[in-house]
Amino acid sequence: MDGPTSSGSPLLTTGERAKEDGGRKRSLKHKHKQKSSRHSTSGEEHEKPSSSKGHKDDGGASHLQDLLTSKIAQLQVGDSSLDVDISGIFSDSKLVDDASASWEAASKDGGDVGQLDYIVQGMLGHLALLQQKLSEVHAKYIVMREQKMALVESNLKVNSTKGKLESLCRELQKQNKTIISESRRIAEEEDRKRQQLSQQFQTTIEDVSKKMEQQGKDYVSSLHDNEALQGKLKTFLAQYELREEHYAHQLQAKDLAVQLADAKLQHQIELTKRETEKVALTLEQTKHISEREVALQCDQYDHGAIEMLQERGRVAEEAKKAQDKISKLEGLCRMLQAERNRLMEKTKETAPAS
Repeated sequence: MDGPTSSGSPLLTTGERAKEDGGRKRSLKHKHKQKSSRHSTSGEEHEKPSSSKGHKDDGGASHLQDLLTSKIAQLQVGDSSLDVDISGIFSDSKLVDDASASWEAASKDGGDVGQLDYIVQGMLGHLALLQQKLSEVHAKYIVMREQKMALVESNLKVNSTKGKLESLCRELQKQNKTIISESRRIAEEEDRKRQQLSQQFQTTIEDVSKKMEQQGKDYVSSLHDNEALQGKLKTFLAQYELREEHYAHQLQAKDLAVQLADAKLQHQIELTKRETEKVALTLEQTKHISEREVALQCDQYDHGAIEMLQERGRVAEEAKKAQDKISKLEGLCRMLQAERNRLMEKTKETAPAS
């Protein structure tokens, strides 16, 4: 034991840290083994009915396995944070180099099996820690995958809502065009009615003028005739004055009717103009509200997607680093085990000879 203490101080530090964290790591490792055994047992139980039934329930079994994996990953993660604590993995950056140097030193000193076994045990402890962290990274990767699927489903809902809003805007634009065309038609119809009334008024005035002209001619003719019939003129003079008064009342009544029709026409034109302005204002407000809602939903979706991509990139980079470290340590462990076996065989061969 003096050899490892004097020659490999970094390995001793790692071993002491492993001993200090022994209870907690062994319990976590035991739980991880129990979960792995449960997974293997459940996998065997799923394989037996699938082999008897063929491939009928492949889709259901796959979906059930995905659900179980997701629930197990959520239980392993435990909290809402997706950061993996890897502070204890890379604390000793020269672990592999120091282990190789200690191994070479032990080999030169005669290949002490105890010292070599101590080095191998330290490396295996560090490898177990790496495997535990990799399991945590895998569990949190599964949780992030579920979150990604939820975000994709939310994205589909947002796109569906966006499509509905766009179709609603198109429908509103179509209704706007219909209302504008209807307003134009009503305005043209009112203009046509006004022209008809104006033409009727002009015709009435012309008729009255003709009648008055004819009456004037008749009056002159009457005067010439009445020169000989002055006696009769006095008799019919009162009747003629009454008839002229009656004609005056009729003309006044017609003038009042024409003025009333003109006032009604102006009032109807003003009402039509006000209704058209109200419809245009309502359509403009609806368009602004729809544009603000679409812009707000697009901003929320872009912000959430950017945060998800950044978090996914960080987790993928950490998982890649941990995988590279595990590969290097596995290669070194295989080399150390081969050297250990060779030294043990050499020791067994030299023992009978001595």
